[in-house]
Amino acid sequence: MTGPESYMVDAAAFRTALATGLAFAEKSGEIPTLDGVNLRPSDEAGRLVEVAATNRYVLSVETLPVHDETRAKFETLIPTHIAKRLLALIPAGTKRRPIEGAVMVSLDAEHRVAVAYVGAGDGFEATVTFPRPGREKAAFVDYRSILDQLAKTPDDERLSRVHLRPFLLAAVAKTLNARTPRETPVAVDVFARNRPITLATEDGALTVLLMPVRKETDQ
Repeated sequence: MTGPESYMVDAAAFRTALATGLAFAEKSGEIPTLDGVNLRPSDEAGRLVEVAATNRYVLSVETLPVHDETRAKFETLIPTHIAKRLLALIPAGTKRRPIEGAVMVSLDAEHRVAVAYVGAGDGFEATVTFPRPGREKAAFVDYRSILDQLAKTPDDERLSRVHLRPFLLAAVAKTLNARTPRETPVAVDVFARNRPITLATEDGALTVLLMPVRKETDQ
């Protein structure tokens, strides 16, 4: 039975969101408040929890439904080294044998967080406990305000929206990353609906055209 400071989410969804968050988390060690994956309730009722991470340049947010009998009522950061340990403990699953079970996230009176995986069928369980990271100097990025402000952008200030195939975008990003110094930006141009976008190195030596997926809803 869960307590007032505990909630449960689907294990497969949690593991996927945690792995995604780690890809975008701050890894330099210079900003402790961003060194990990953040969990926070997405609504006042606690029926949804957001899994977010950022390195200041890229931010990912994924929303997971909380099991009906529980509610998410607190926010916490899962430090990077703890998140990696959790990924090692929670089975990855396969297409033939997908991961089952749930993950329970708890906060006790001594401000210790416990993340427990409870398997279904095989009886395997694993728990990692750690002190809830303090927020004395700064809080996690207020990404919800950022997203809300972006959503309110007037139509006459919006750029075109395009839908891209992830595997093509990944190939382009890998190529540009190999050809461009780390801190040098890449120019991205969106010209018109259902037309190729271009990504070019700063010196203009390399230009890549990427065709979006045609969708009637694209502006």
